[in-house]
Amino acid sequence: MVAYAPSDVQTVTVNPPHGCGQPHVRDTTDTWIVNCGPCNKHLTSVLGWGGTKSEAPETYDEKLQREDRERRGSQELEKATGDAMTEIAKMTGALEKLAAILAGQAPAEVVRCASGHANPVAARFCSDCGAPMGELISVMVPDAPQAALSAPQPSPRASGKRKPLKDMRAEDLKALARQKGLSDDGTRLQVLERIRAAR
Repeated sequence: MVAYAPSDVQTVTVNPPHGCGQPHVRDTTDTWIVNCGPCNKHLTSVLGWGGTKSEAPETYDEKLQREDRERRGSQELEKATGDAMTEIAKMTGALEKLAAILAGQAPAEVVRCASGHANPVAARFCSDCGAPMGELISVMVPDAPQAALSAPQPSPRASGKRKPLKDMRAEDLKALARQKGLSDDGTRLQVLERIRAAR
């Protein structure tokens, strides 16, 4: 049987009749044990030294460090639990909204790209023009069938009311350029100038 000492004890002497009376000095190891039968019995039963490494008494500083770790761990666990509950609530809300949309009990929610194309909320790129969706505001479209949401927007010519060239979107200008037999390559401004020059 051995007795495991606290980490701050450097030497110990247990006098007769409880021990051998000889000083036991700590060596260079992290875990110091007193390998003396009479002394061990007294050290473990009276001073509370551990019979195993994990049972060695804590020093005051070790106790403070352990309590601090436990407190921090508890706070981190509470924060992680709160964050998880928030995410679960968001997911639950999204699932309930999706179920309502599929059941026809709620309007479909869409986002629009910079060119105005309607896309599902989770889309990262526009399904029509391929533009990144970015940080866009959701738009509620009442009673719009899903097919209509993903359908391309009508061109100004198809709607019967053509916008002034300066107000037209890049894709509409390119479509107009193709209709006139012009190249649709380049930026919006280049295509606009090409159409104006053709007039």
